[in-house]
Amino acid sequence: MPDVPNKRRRLCASQDLERFEHQTEAASISQDPCSRCSNVAWSSITEELASSLDKFVASDKDSTPDQFVADVDESYQELASSHCQICQLLASLKISSPDTSPCSLRAVSAKWLFMRKQLKKHSDLMDTALLYIVSKEGQGAADNRKHLGDVLAIEPTNERSPFLSPHRIDVKSVDYDRVTDWLHYLQPLDVLDYESREITTLPSNEKYAALSYLWGTGEYKDNEEPPQVIQDSMTCIKQDDPFKGEKLRRMGKIYSEARFTIIDAAGQDPSLGLAGVAMPRQPQAHALTNGIQLSYLCKPPREEIAASPWATRGWTYQEGFLSRRRLFFTKEQVIFQCNNMSCFESFTIPMKALHKRGGSTSVKNPVLRDTEPLLMKRMKILDHLMEYRILSFFKTQNSWYHFLGNPIDPNRKHIIIEWYHLEPAVRRKDFPSWSWTGWGGPLKFTSYHTPDYELRLIPKAGEPVTFDEYIQSCDKPQSLSMEPFIRLTGKMTTITFERLQWSTNTEMSENTSIAKRALRDGAWAVLTIAENLVSYLFLYADDESLRGKAGFNLPVIILETGEQSRGKNMVVLVLRQAEGYYERVGALITRSSLDSCVMPVVNKDASGRWSTSAHLNEADKHLWLDRMKEDSVRLK
Repeated sequence: MPDVPNKRRRLCASQDLERFEHQTEAASISQDPCSRCSNVAWSSITEELASSLDKFVASDKDSTPDQFVADVDESYQELASSHCQICQLLASLKISSPDTSPCSLRAVSAKWLFMRKQLKKHSDLMDTALLYIVSKEGQGAADNRKHLGDVLAIEPTNERSPFLSPHRIDVKSVDYDRVTDWLHYLQPLDVLDYESREITTLPSNEKYAALSYLWGTGEYKDNEEPPQVIQDSMTCIKQDDPFKGEKLRRMGKIYSEARFTIIDAAGQDPSLGLAGVAMPRQPQAHALTNGIQLSYLCKPPREEIAASPWATRGWTYQEGFLSRRRLFFTKEQVIFQCNNMSCFESFTIPMKALHKRGGSTSVKNPVLRDTEPLLMKRMKILDHLMEYRILSFFKTQNSWYHFLGNPIDPNRKHIIIEWYHLEPAVRRKDFPSWSWTGWGGPLKFTSYHTPDYELRLIPKAGEPVTFDEYIQSCDKPQSLSMEPFIRLTGKMTTITFERLQWSTNTEMSENTSIAKRALRDGAWAVLTIAENLVSYLFLYADDESLRGKAGFNLPVIILETGEQSRGKNMVVLVLRQAEGYYERVGALITRSSLDSCVMPVVNKDASGRWSTSAHLNEADKHLWLDRMKEDSVRLK
């Protein structure tokens, strides 16, 4: 990559540069450790991990071989204000951890996280220990995530690890050589001629790079100097172009066919330029103790990118979604992502450990999640569709149909109602309650195609129709005109809900099996299983008015009993009766495993003893189901 012109490499105001240089000096923390940090044998952690890892691989276990380093019971504020420089560094790890619960500092092998089953093939590579903070109550275990951020790397100062080497980030300048290496690892890169800095017609056989950024509210005309981010990235579509509309319609093709896309994940608008090119970046903290260097590997990329203004706009999300290769410029580092690997400026790992072949045909997730290639299964697209409300992607998908704006996969028709909100949402009265369009808030999908109910759509004229009948009509010149109603037929009853305060109930907190589950306070459904057993299911409320409500009854209809679904997953739709129809207000969900993100089933026997289970066993024998009656409801 050629040298960037000085004009494009200019920093912000001189006082900003001085501030960043001062922060960089402060980020290097190295003396006066507390008694706890002094007593940790930092230099032996990597060696001990390597020894235990060899035994772990030989045993062929499926968990993660991490080890305890030290107790970290202080809050983030206590760590950040400590006189101990290492404690100040640990504060960076405590931010996303449970701040009020006792935690421990643990070490995990970087080779294990990245190589797993290929460890034996790369036994010649030296390991690097990664440190992370985890709640003693079991939240955030190492085998549940691959550590990209919120970790410290232990690095011997006299010998850099050839496997994972922390890289000291220059706040003033991107490491262009490393970025070039990432791009060249996949295939040779043709450098664009940007000397004239003019937007010209692209020859059909030319390669090009694209830019994704947040335009903001400013106006930029031809006689003005282009915004800094455009100068940094060389080219973009002019916002005042008379042919802008036609070009915008081609944006999907432009971004999907670009060699790579440059994404400004740090700026509020294009005036500041790219972080590390025209704008200084946040310094990277590190510490030196007894000849051992501890380096903070920056914030988790997923959190950094998801919190950026760029990620809040559906249009820029589409640009990242369609791009095959993406260069994220964040406030801390540059990140490269493609279908086969992710690379980070904050540390170096051999490409053979990162690169995973065979992912080029899958749709990818433009928000980083882990160290694996960022592939997205077809149904995962719907999760992001819910978050960003992007329907344009499906316009060219011949196998998809739409019902009142809801995408329908002919093979998984029931996804239009089998979803739930993680937190109560805001109701949109102009849209039906059974649809995700009727609510504002993030959601997740349940099971997809093991329904224990019948769903029909209601046209403005004629009898209710099945999904197949509706889809057939969509292929005709004159399709059906539909009402915003659906008709559900299935097993119905009324359920009592109680408000349970697990956090303040001493009887429950003393039960270790309950306390470790971190159960949520709120409304729980009361289900009589047998004469001596009652089960409680957490209400995932759609309607925010149910958040603090206690002691109420609501009708429900079973979507899935769990008898047909893999893992015995149960889905129950919670309703509220209106004038002549019902509205959806929440859902009850069970999953096949206690490791699921779904709240477990909580059981209470005749003696008052509490316990948890993943799902309702032998659901067909439950007393609460005896009250069920087959019925039909109109849902709006």
